Amino acid sequence: MARAELGVRYQNSDVFKGLSLDAGLRVGYACEQNLYRGFDVRSLDKTAEVTDEPYIALVLRGTF
Repeated sequence: MARAELGVRYQNSDVFKGLSLDAGLRVGYACEQNLYRGFDVRSLDKTAEVTDEPYIALVLRGTF
């Protein structure tokens, strides 16, 4: 899969009493999405192809 994306990210290592937050909002385009099957890279068979599509991603990470 190949993709291109742009976005914004917010990081705060001390949101509340030692909790940290890492949040991101991304807009992108995914292309060349293919699924292959085989024993190793020398002999692969293409099993499926996914259409090229734009996407929106919301990523949230936190630690405590």
